[in-house]
Amino acid sequence: MTFDWECYLSLSEAMMDKAEELKGDATQECLREAYLRSALSRFYYGVYGIAENILSRYIPKPHTHAFVFCEYESSPYKPVKKVGENLKRLWKYRKKADYDEEIKDSHDEIMDIEAVLDAADKANKKARNTVKQIKELESDGFLTSSTFSKERCEKHLVQSPTRTSPE
Repeated sequence: MTFDWECYLSLSEAMMDKAEELKGDATQECLREAYLRSALSRFYYGVYGIAENILSRYIPKPHTHAFVFCEYESSPYKPVKKVGENLKRLWKYRKKADYDEEIKDSHDEIMDIEAVLDAADKANKKARNTVKQIKELESDGFLTSSTFSKERCEKHLVQSPTRTSPE
């Protein structure tokens, strides 16, 4: 069975809905934040899975996250570059959600739960738009072997199939 990475986007939206249901219940703030953090993470992995699967049609796996970003961002086609930029932004959200005890904004201010919800909402929109872009680029013939160049991003390739870190 092949996994449909877009299901992660639907799962993330369901987690956001669940977090919204818990709004106002002080005893559930920790769970609410966990739903939002998990949603941020799954938004990224949903888009990443789709982008990497397309890339793997032209450059065999395994890939690092940095390799996938590089391949899209270094494309000669501006819309493909935008996919790479969006993917990298989602990755930054994901890293904050997965690793930081306190999620901080771009001004290094600690975000409250409502700001995290806002960030998750923005990530949702960015994820959905990026998936839409990827599908349109693929159907319009922009995602081909000439779009990607293993040599441009070779320094980011995995040396062996086992990885000890996500980057």
